[in-house]
Amino acid sequence: MTLHHDIPPGGAEIQPPVQLGHLRDGGLVAIREVERRDAARLPELAMRAIYPGGIPSPVAPETRRGLQDLAAVDHREAECLLAVDPLTGAPVGIASYRPCDRHGCAEVDVLVRDGRRGRGAGTALLESLADVARSRGLHGFTKRVCAQDDRMLEMLDRLGADCREGHGDEVEVEVPLGDGEGLGAALGGALWAVARGGLLPVGGVMPPQTYV
Repeated sequence: MTLHHDIPPGGAEIQPPVQLGHLRDGGLVAIREVERRDAARLPELAMRAIYPGGIPSPVAPETRRGLQDLAAVDHREAECLLAVDPLTGAPVGIASYRPCDRHGCAEVDVLVRDGRRGRGAGTALLESLADVARSRGLHGFTKRVCAQDDRMLEMLDRLGADCREGHGDEVEVEVPLGDGEGLGAALGGALWAVARGGLLPVGGVMPPQTYV
């Protein structure tokens, strides 16, 4: 993905540097590091249109705090990238990683807001996040997933992910990042399977069903 400093004509003012992520329907998202000033808007990502007319559901206090905390990552040991609508500046999704107990790995999370899923925003975020992780010497992403989903675990194993025993009903999955840029077919498929399989929350508070 190419680094851009230009904002599309008529677009919102987005501080550079940003990357323009291309969606499956031809649209764009602007991807950049999350900043402290984003804290107030990050809870919008957890709103779900569950009422007639698209009225969003309220955001639980613990979810709000968990998302707002992501605005304070150090951009060294941990990272969080934000995708926004380049025309309005509204948050579309986030992808983050934070240190884990496996050397050279970090635990990954991704969340795309209701109504913007299935278009590729999560994939674009993960591509950028993987590139950042490689540049900082990381070689894998990890995630805890449900140990009872045998079909998903078999898929992850075929895609080259390392599934290890976790705690209780969880299995810890490690997805190697490889040496190239972006995701590639195997990494993209594995991360997609993890996300669709139900990523556990950032700090235990991310809403269920995360789609990319």
